Amino acid sequence: MVASAVSISVAVVVAAIVFKQLLLSPKALTLPPSPPSDPIIGNARFMPLDSAWKTFAKWTKTYGDVIYASVLGRPMLIVNSVEAARDLMEKKGAIYSDRPRMFILGELMGWSNTLPFLSYGERFRKHRRMMQQHFNSHAVTAFRPVQSGQVHAFLRRVLEKPENFRKDVHRLIAGSILMATFGHEVVSENDPYVSLVNRTTKMSTEAGSPGGTFIDLFPARALLHFLQLRHLPTWLPGMGLKRHALKTAELVGEVMEMPLREIQEKRAAGSAPHCYVNHLLDEYESSGKIDRQHEEDIRCIGAVIYSAGVETTEATIAAFFLMMTRCPEVVKRAQEEIDRVVGSDRLPTIEDRPQLPYMECIMKEVFRFNPAVPIGIPHQSMMTDTYRGWTIPGGSMILPNIWGMMRDEKYYPEPESFNPDRYLSTVANDSSDSGDEFEGKMTSVREDDPSSIVFGFGRRLCPGRHFAEVTVWLTYACFLAVFNISPYVDPETGRAEPPEVLFAEGTSSNPLPFKCTIVPRSEKHARLVQQED
Repeated sequence: MVASAVSISVAVVVAAIVFKQLLLSPKALTLPPSPPSDPIIGNARFMPLDSAWKTFAKWTKTYGDVIYASVLGRPMLIVNSVEAARDLMEKKGAIYSDRPRMFILGELMGWSNTLPFLSYGERFRKHRRMMQQHFNSHAVTAFRPVQSGQVHAFLRRVLEKPENFRKDVHRLIAGSILMATFGHEVVSENDPYVSLVNRTTKMSTEAGSPGGTFIDLFPARALLHFLQLRHLPTWLPGMGLKRHALKTAELVGEVMEMPLREIQEKRAAGSAPHCYVNHLLDEYESSGKIDRQHEEDIRCIGAVIYSAGVETTEATIAAFFLMMTRCPEVVKRAQEEIDRVVGSDRLPTIEDRPQLPYMECIMKEVFRFNPAVPIGIPHQSMMTDTYRGWTIPGGSMILPNIWGMMRDEKYYPEPESFNPDRYLSTVANDSSDSGDEFEGKMTSVREDDPSSIVFGFGRRLCPGRHFAEVTVWLTYACFLAVFNISPYVDPETGRAEPPEVLFAEGTSSNPLPFKCTIVPRSEKHARLVQQED
């Protein structure tokens, strides 16, 4: 009886997919160009499993910058150009700001009420308001002492054990975000909250990329509801994914509770730290109302700032170290600029940023060369739309290929070359003292400014981008001010071994482990690192 019911359900599902494909066929609608398609499964046979962003970028030469695809009846739109991304997700944000349903990561694992996964609506807008209140370009200046202190501590650790720089980068980002968000100080590599989030993130991403698991892509949710995946016992064969998701959900719950417990204990003891979540709790308590959903909102927002921010910022800074190891001429130019503007008696501060244009160019080029999230978290269209004469079906999953945009030769000639000079739009040699070729004005770089692309688009733009940019810039400038970095030298052969440009694939693009040589520029620079608080 059960087998018969399943057979009927499967038949209904297949019929629904075929009917939907007929409705969305080029004969019925004028869809954007698409790879070859098969009956029922659509473009599934041609969809890449690894390095999808590279395949999508190659497709641009054949199909253009806006590509339609369908997997088992699920319509998708691959967006490979900044122009199209902004046309859709910014100019038509009211249509393209939703999120596709993420059954595994969102609903089973417990991330569904966090900002990256919320459907577009009032709760999403509330979370954004709560974030922007304290992380907009003006309010974020309150966190600068925290960020500077964490960068200086990072320099001291690198001076002591340069071979541990990758671990120290992770601790730098974790310490900065946790101190700003929860007032929690990371005092060791084995910090319990850092360890918990690392484990949770690993388990969350093992199931697949956001919105990209088989269940997320499968359009016939009726079959999922029939099988009642949520209610089937975990001991049944084929329930491995559910077992993994439920274990992850336990960790996600603890990620949201642990730092909140700590800050509430400090508040009860009268020693509440100056931090983001403490401000939210002050505002909530002053309202005099009991609002359980708002309490959950505070938990979710605090947890997602750390969970979403650490991995991506760490990947960006690690890419900086990789490229500086390979590009000694870039290091030298940056150090000349820092020495001229800042000198050698102090470390750079964020106030020096406008006077250090080449450092700005380096930051932009690192963003471009290795966007931490090669394919942004998918958007979803909320209604049928038209674009360039094509029909974009309602409910389409929108995949912004940020990596492909950063390889657009229209804006970035020789895109595989790491070249900060590409952003120096004008050079004014109006200083008779230095005559330095990097002194001068930088014009805004419009569509080709990586800083305006890698953090996403429209109403889904990362609200923590201002905080992240300051941490990244300070780290780059302070590190180059006091350290030299070069390829590792084999002690037996005496030969330098430049690292290969290799990145781990996953939800973020992080350089694979590599060796390099890091030494202070001089004894004076070493003392400067030691004396900074």
